[in-house]
Amino acid sequence: MSKLVAVKVTYMQCDAKDCDYITHDVNNDTVFDYRNKPCPKCGENLLTDADWEALAGHLKAADMMSDFLKGCGIENSPSGKMVEFARGEMDGKGNTIIKFKD
Repeated sequence: MSKLVAVKVTYMQCDAKDCDYITHDVNNDTVFDYRNKPCPKCGENLLTDADWEALAGHLKAADMMSDFLKGCGIENSPSGKMVEFARGEMDGKGNTIIKFKD
């Protein structure tokens, strides 16, 4: 069964000021492999410890929210599909900017 609330990692982007490196070859299973790894373009850190800790917290919070909803008897979304309602971007300092969809 899928989770009602989930964080889905879809890309990794370098936060260095003049670097435009981005890869979509990342997902929830591989994202932590990028921790403290250098950007292949500029050499800066791709996933800082601060962002790693924040992301781990987001994943845990999503799991806790899903478990809470399941405990309330809500086990499936009404449409049967996962609906994206927000996107988050991390800044390399452990801060996440959440952008909600209209």
